[in-house]
Amino acid sequence: QPVLAIHWSSEDYPSTPVVDPAIRKALLSSPDAPVDYFAEYLESVRFPGDEATLAFRDYIQAKYRGRRIDVVLAITDPALQFVLRHRAALFPDAPVVAATSSVLDRHGSDASLTGVAWRAADAETLELALDLHPSTERVFVVAQALTADYLAGVQAALARFRSRVELTFINERSVPRLIAAIQALPARSLILFIRYSQQDPGNVMFPNEVVRLVAEASPVPVYVST
Repeated sequence: QPVLAIHWSSEDYPSTPVVDPAIRKALLSSPDAPVDYFAEYLESVRFPGDEATLAFRDYIQAKYRGRRIDVVLAITDPALQFVLRHRAALFPDAPVVAATSSVLDRHGSDASLTGVAWRAADAETLELALDLHPSTERVFVVAQALTADYLAGVQAALARFRSRVELTFINERSVPRLIAAIQALPARSLILFIRYSQQDPGNVMFPNEVVRLVAEASPVPVYVST
């Protein structure tokens, strides 16, 4: 039974060496249900443009031509968007199982689409931070959008805190500008770091690298939601 996983980022993305072996182990755990497992990587952090996405579509189409795919796994929102956008051309008959931070029913009432919707503990982390720092007046959020739905979900999760603190989302598009903004933060502030990747071709930085720079540069406490 061929199963194809589409991962959002690259093989060396920090979570991939954890997530992909876990999927593989689960799928291959039963000798009574043999599975041919394949994994491909959208790498939209390193190659964010439409041209690269279409090239990846053509690569998938050529590589798996003549091979039936029984199930497609879409790992995170950008991978799910890719799968749904090109499903008819690539694997029209395969059900899709997604791990996504968006609500799946936003994608319609397709009976062949299922999965789990996850959300990092953004609100819980901020609640803890404010309990530990009750004099906080401003919270600066670093939450680079994976998709519009992702950022909207973060904003909705944190909306209830606007009655307690001034909430600002930092939208700098490069790491140097992000770090400069962090260094200029006023007292009685804290940072909630959710995610940020530098997407410059040939100079990609993953969130675990960026958050280290943020923590080193910050004059105020930094909290990270996971």
